[in-house]
Amino acid sequence: MKKLYTISLLVLCIVTTGCSDWLNVAPSNQVNEENLFSTGNGYRNALNGVYLDLGTSTLYGQNLSWGFMDLIAQYYSPVELNKERVYYQALNYKFEHTDVKSIISSIWSRSYNNIANCNNLINQVSNASPSLFEQGELEKNMIHGEALALRAFIHFEILRMFAPAMMKDDHKAYMPYVDVYPTFVPAYETNEEILKKVVADLKEAKRMLAQCDITEEHREWMAINPRMLGIDLSAGDIAEEDVFFAFRGYRMNYYAITAILARVYFWNGEYELAYNEAKEVLDATYDDDGQKCFSFMEYLELGNNMKDYIVRSDREGGRWRSDIVIRSLNVKCPPMILELKSAETYRYGGGTYVPYHKGFEQQRNTGAGRGVTAGGHTAGQRYRFRAQDRRAD
Repeated sequence: MKKLYTISLLVLCIVTTGCSDWLNVAPSNQVNEENLFSTGNGYRNALNGVYLDLGTSTLYGQNLSWGFMDLIAQYYSPVELNKERVYYQALNYKFEHTDVKSIISSIWSRSYNNIANCNNLINQVSNASPSLFEQGELEKNMIHGEALALRAFIHFEILRMFAPAMMKDDHKAYMPYVDVYPTFVPAYETNEEILKKVVADLKEAKRMLAQCDITEEHREWMAINPRMLGIDLSAGDIAEEDVFFAFRGYRMNYYAITAILARVYFWNGEYELAYNEAKEVLDATYDDDGQKCFSFMEYLELGNNMKDYIVRSDREGGRWRSDIVIRSLNVKCPPMILELKSAETYRYGGGTYVPYHKGFEQQRNTGAGRGVTAGGHTAGQRYRFRAQDRRAD
């Protein structure tokens, strides 16, 4: 009996110890909060996580871009939709339909989930030491400012979807503005109260991003090639070595925040303030020659580029050439389709490009700034390019 008791006790000790260890093991695909915010890279990952989630089909990957919102805006023909499917119900404003209600509910809950993640990041980064980040105060301000801007932007989007327009404002409370983490039962607020907080967050975000995107050292980040393709950066620029600082056109940069402020003011009927913010974007320059960051263009100039931007080929005497239109097929290693307005050889990203006919087989581009060669070419036509060894300018 004594022997049996001893064996049972040993088994119990082993089992309880093993269970304790097993219960303390974190899932391999998850990082707890303490570990996440112990390094600068953890803050980057937390910010990137918000952007990634905003791009899912529940939000801007579908419902808030070409999906649900376009349906209720009547951009689709009912003839092309299956009458038994949810999108047909949405097109006909059947908001009480079970599946339509599910979409609406998921937009609301997923949006606030992202706001909660922003709030957690804001809490953490506001108390973090600049020494934790690879680029110190610059990187801390960038992450903090982007998180604030995202929080404001998402709230503004919820307001536009779930509350009356200001012209029809009835001064009732339709949604909460959540700026604390964690939160459980936030109070609902009126349109006016929500907009005040949206503007406050955007202004603070704009102040922080001004220390990153429009300084003398980094304002070239706002030129279209660095902004959209991550190329044509000055030698030694941190964005050349660290992709986190490249491609600012896909993130909440200084001018994106300024443009959102213009939208908020316009929606609120504050037209002079909206004009001032919009004008700042339109007047923005990235060099001492006054080259514009943003410009108007003819729709046909966009060609097949669904991202609605034109990349200029190269600078001549400090000015970007305007006689060549480029479309990126791959952000990291962009092969090009160009529309030539004159039959010449073009420089792009440090390499020399000679066009060849669009009928040729496309070769894999191994990086920006590669030389390309080919046969004859004609102005006004579209051409593909293949990459060869880099040639000296």
